[in-house]
Amino acid sequence: MTTEEERKKEFMERCVDREGKATRVDNPADRRREAKRFRALSEYHGKAVSDHLDGEALLMAIEEGYYVMLHKANEALVLSGFKSSTHECTLLGLRGIFNSPQLANDLRKAFRERKNVDYYINPGKPELKEFKNPDDFVDQTMNPFISKINKIIEEEFDEYEGER
Repeated sequence: MTTEEERKKEFMERCVDREGKATRVDNPADRRREAKRFRALSEYHGKAVSDHLDGEALLMAIEEGYYVMLHKANEALVLSGFKSSTHECTLLGLRGIFNSPQLANDLRKAFRERKNVDYYINPGKPELKEFKNPDDFVDQTMNPFISKINKIIEEEFDEYEGER
């Protein structure tokens, strides 16, 4: 089990200090601008989730749902002063900056589901049933994750909330 301090150190070493996979965003106006961009991306992918759930390519809702989650996590991270440029650093940022291994695990789980849709399934074959139901993914994975991130944003970045 790692401590909060160890998780933050891992994020800084692996993503910010050494490898540059995440950059610091020190200017508050830049933080807000980038956060709004990530929020808009999350919302846009959210519309695609709805479109896919109502259409014929249901499993694509899982792929789009992952991106809803990723961009929402990046919104919170940039508000905290870090802009991630990789999926892995977003995960490490959730663990290290927000001390939330559970959120990181939820995003990692969604990433695996997205990879299943992108690379490993054949929608024309019956074994499709072994993969997560898109409605369940949205209700049990995506929506709770978004709610938790919104709560972090609301609690930690109240000056930003007024700009919604």
